[in-house]
Amino acid sequence: MRHMLGVLLAAKRVERAAEASGAAQAAAVRERSALITARKV
Repeated sequence: MRHMLGVLLAAKRVERAAEASGAAQAAAVRERSALITARKV
């Protein structure tokens, strides 16, 4: 039982890290898109 709990917690950490990474990447894309639209790149 303890082993399963550890696996579930590890999976949750990976999921949260992926969400944070995806959010940061999406923000960078939005920023770059705004610069391109404003013709500053």
